[in-house]
Amino acid sequence: MRSTRSKFDIQFDVIDKGSGSFFGALEDINLSSGSTLEWAAPRRILKVPVDLPLKGGMVVQSPQGMKYMVAWYSPSETSQGDPFRAFKLYQATVVASLKRRSQGTIDPRTNLPKEGGMGDPIDIYASYEPLQEAFDRELRIPNEKGRLITNEPIFRGDIINGETVIEVHEFQGLWGAVLG
Repeated sequence: MRSTRSKFDIQFDVIDKGSGSFFGALEDINLSSGSTLEWAAPRRILKVPVDLPLKGGMVVQSPQGMKYMVAWYSPSETSQGDPFRAFKLYQATVVASLKRRSQGTIDPRTNLPKEGGMGDPIDIYASYEPLQEAFDRELRIPNEKGRLITNEPIFRGDIINGETVIEVHEFQGLWGAVLG
């Protein structure tokens, strides 16, 4: 590890979905290229040695206290042919409150499904981006309030910071949601 330590010189601590410390190198991503539909929160690339057991879904913390959610990106190599693994980092800008509905039951009297109650809230690392108000054209009411990325599995109907998850996408070890 000493020979790679000079290339990977920033120490990170794994603070969620794993444990330990490791060394890596940070690189900025050019946000001017790509689709405008892609997530626009600040992102970076983390380069690490190929044998490091880092994986998508973990949360790491830099020496300055910045918290990042790790998304799988790709194996790669330097111009000299030295292999490394690269991960996308999404800055965890908030600790959000997630509430999930408990499993429903069957009402013994009516034999119809009965909705479960809301479970206790749990704290999750997340990156939240409010959307410009999107309106239902016929009813003229807002229906989408923001987008969120987290390392915690989320599902349609979950409540995050008082907003309902209306759409979910799993990608590279993380979950993206539209809140409404």
